[in-house]
Amino acid sequence: MPQDNLNRFFISIVIPSILAIALFILAIFFVVLPSSERNIMEGKKEMISELTISVCSLLEEYQQEAEEKLITVDSARALAIERVSRIRYGDELKDYFWIIDKQPVMIMHPYRPELVGGNLNDYQDPDGNLLFVESVLIVKNSGAGFIDYKWQWKDDSTRIVPKLSYVREFKAWDWIVGTGIYLEDVRMEIRSLKNRLLRVVLIITLIISGLLAIIIRQSLRTERKKRTAEDALLLSREKYTSLVEAATEGTLMMVEGEFVFSNFRFSALSGFTPDEVVSLKFEELFKLKMKNLAADFKDPKKSISRETLLKCKDKSNKEVVISASQITFASQTGYI
Repeated sequence: MPQDNLNRFFISIVIPSILAIALFILAIFFVVLPSSERNIMEGKKEMISELTISVCSLLEEYQQEAEEKLITVDSARALAIERVSRIRYGDELKDYFWIIDKQPVMIMHPYRPELVGGNLNDYQDPDGNLLFVESVLIVKNSGAGFIDYKWQWKDDSTRIVPKLSYVREFKAWDWIVGTGIYLEDVRMEIRSLKNRLLRVVLIITLIISGLLAIIIRQSLRTERKKRTAEDALLLSREKYTSLVEAATEGTLMMVEGEFVFSNFRFSALSGFTPDEVVSLKFEELFKLKMKNLAADFKDPKKSISRETLLKCKDKSNKEVVISASQITFASQTGYI
């Protein structure tokens, strides 16, 4: 393939395809993945907030029974604590709820019973965060909200990990209900998503690369065929040009109704230069219609002769005999 054609091919097909693949990969890792990570986190936050609202609704049922004098307030609170302490959710059914009051004092924690009844004003996580004091401040200011801190991994007190909790006020009893998600769970889910996306990107990239390779191969093959045909056409053109130029009589060559060559002997007869001849129609040179001449070819392998007048450049007419042969030139019908 000529260098110019090769350059055009790469500029028009290969480079845009590579750029498309690169943009696709960049979009996955810098747009789709960050957006998915945000959506996962927002989904988790929405989940724990809705679960906490549900637990608060459950507390309202016990509080309503106490108001209706069906049970005492202390019994309602004890039953509510017992009920909430048994609630579990999550894949392993180890995620839980905890309850504090606004002092803050621990009312209920299923995995840390030693904290129940204790004052939490000075309780800190390993990073020094006063998480329960912060919980009280959040509900006093907003009624509900999120807090970040470090806490034990579910029921494993030896493993301390980052956690995000949602806390909500239950005004009737001055309680605060909380539950949380372990950020490690979120990271694992995000890593799983990254791995799935990476596999998808790899598969799509391989498919696109395969298609690009097929396109390149076919384009190169087409270009080679085109070049071969052009070379054959050039050789054929040079062959017929030599034939016309070598003729001792005035000779013309037509392809698909257009003059393509004329020799100097014909120029001497007509007064037209070769460049002027190729711009003329057959009927502008001869007092004979080309369609009538072509119709006389019963056998394309045999030549025919016709008497006619040649219209010269000086407006004179010369009597001539046209001897015509039908040829095939680059898969096109022509005449000499």
